[in-house]
Amino acid sequence: MDALARQIRRATEPDNHDLIECWLGQEPCRHLKNACGRCECCPVQRQRHHYETQFRLLLDTALDELLPSCWREACLNQIYRPLFQLKRLAGNEREQLHVQALQRELTITTRIFLPTFYGYQSECDTT
Repeated sequence: MDALARQIRRATEPDNHDLIECWLGQEPCRHLKNACGRCECCPVQRQRHHYETQFRLLLDTALDELLPSCWREACLNQIYRPLFQLKRLAGNEREQLHVQALQRELTITTRIFLPTFYGYQSECDTT
């Protein structure tokens, strides 16, 4: 895990949501520059692994009750980004089913473990 991922997982700067933006902006490969967003130099499997790792870290962080709720909420607000990339990279039915399973996992875990996230005021709200 790189230093930025550790900062996100540990919520070292819970008021700095730009950390999440910066980390999610890191591409799986330095060659990833073409218009469709796919790297011709790297195997698609490597790209999928990168985005699934992002998804897992954001989900684990969002579920961690020891972290500030505003940070957990920020992670949930960005978790769609790696899911979108995984959906875009899914080249066959098996990969599409895997992305759907991740989406179901997200839905179920947030409804079971984070019911207070719906209709609450964040502890980081200043208004």
